[in-house]
Amino acid sequence: MSHMPSYSTDIVRKAGAEEIIGCRNEAIRLFAEAFKLINEAKKLTVRATGSDYAGPDLHNMRFRDVIGTDIDRETEKVRKAIDTGVWEYALDALGLKNIMDATTIAKFREENTKNPAEVTMENLIATMDDLGSRRVEIFDQGVINLFDRLDRTFKTNPSFRIEKKIIMKDALSTRWSGWNHYRGADNQLRDLDRIFHLLDGQPPKDHLMDAATVVGRVQSKPDEVETDYMTFKLCANGNLHIGFKRQDLVASINRIIAEHKGAVLGHDRRTRKHA
Repeated sequence: MSHMPSYSTDIVRKAGAEEIIGCRNEAIRLFAEAFKLINEAKKLTVRATGSDYAGPDLHNMRFRDVIGTDIDRETEKVRKAIDTGVWEYALDALGLKNIMDATTIAKFREENTKNPAEVTMENLIATMDDLGSRRVEIFDQGVINLFDRLDRTFKTNPSFRIEKKIIMKDALSTRWSGWNHYRGADNQLRDLDRIFHLLDGQPPKDHLMDAATVVGRVQSKPDEVETDYMTFKLCANGNLHIGFKRQDLVASINRIIAEHKGAVLGHDRRTRKHA
């Protein structure tokens, strides 16, 4: 008569259970540690970038996206996300965005988002020194970029000059209050307002108080409003008539345009010592 082998499974069961419990406890501990580290990393990211929204998007992150993946590749994504925020913050902190027009900033953000340079002490100092040394050049180029955009929007402007007033066609919404955002005239006016402030040696106003916001808050058309440097006539057809109060600042803008467009006009950099 054959007999089944006689042995006890108590030790096997106990060992298996201990392993399961041990793995479970260690997993919880590591997850808790990971959560703490993520929170610490987020706090440091905010300090490095000055923004609560910089860095990787943790709100939409799923654990299965980071399990079984190339850790180096995922870490590089995090590096890019953080460095993008650092470069943006650095330009803000040093006031360099004040001298950049909307076109230059848009180009910078596109390049910075796609492939931000690695933030090292050497890169940071070299880049900021380079941009700082080219402040006047960058400011001048912003004026030219703005003029090139404005020059296509009205016919009353003589070659290489801005006169006492300009007309931005289709700048405003004809159905609602505020700007026609498909046209992008609000950014052009924002650049113009910033340029006048800098040429006058004044700090530009933020987006909550600048000329573009003043015009955008007008509830109905036709209407008229003004700021320190400009008067605005808002027309029912969506056109915006802009008059300039300070012809000395207009002359400074025209000197910059003339120099870069090849016209023969005196160029006085003293008016732009604060740019």
